[in-house]
Amino acid sequence: VLDWTGGQPFLTQKLCQLVAQNSEEVADMTDLVHKTIIHNWLLQDSPEHLKTIQDRILNSQHCQSLLTLYRDVLQRSVPIDSTPVQTELRLSGLVIEVDRYLQVANPIYAAIFTQEWVLQYIQHPEPDVSLAPKILIGMQESDRKLIHAKRLFYASLVLFTLSGFMLGTTLFLYSNRASPPSNQR
Repeated sequence: VLDWTGGQPFLTQKLCQLVAQNSEEVADMTDLVHKTIIHNWLLQDSPEHLKTIQDRILNSQHCQSLLTLYRDVLQRSVPIDSTPVQTELRLSGLVIEVDRYLQVANPIYAAIFTQEWVLQYIQHPEPDVSLAPKILIGMQESDRKLIHAKRLFYASLVLFTLSGFMLGTTLFLYSNRASPPSNQR
């Protein structure tokens, strides 16, 4: 139980209850944890614990910094520096300090709050368009011509599509127009 929960009190109590409730069926702790906690965790998180951690991070005013820091913790060792963002992430319970480094608090959290989870919520910054002239200066003439040719192609494609739409609409309206009455005075 402690191998899975890392000693986190709420998870330890919950997993002990699950083991007691399923004592005759528990042949494999991994299978029990995956079936009763990790799989469809949003639906099975009762009373809410994992959702509370998620909400605490996603509703924080430092959400993007917390997600970026947590992504770093998942990818490599991050030394403790006691910044406000590190402190807030530690207070969420998602990470703990081990030998002056941050690490995910337990295997259950690691299985739920994965890289994919982070990528689902992290915002990717817009490209800095002010760098475009600097990038173009460093390009060869042939590369600049290629970019220009692509822009012209896409612009002509848009114009062609729009003109085709306008022509088609005009023809449709003209062909469906009521014909003038003949020989009526």
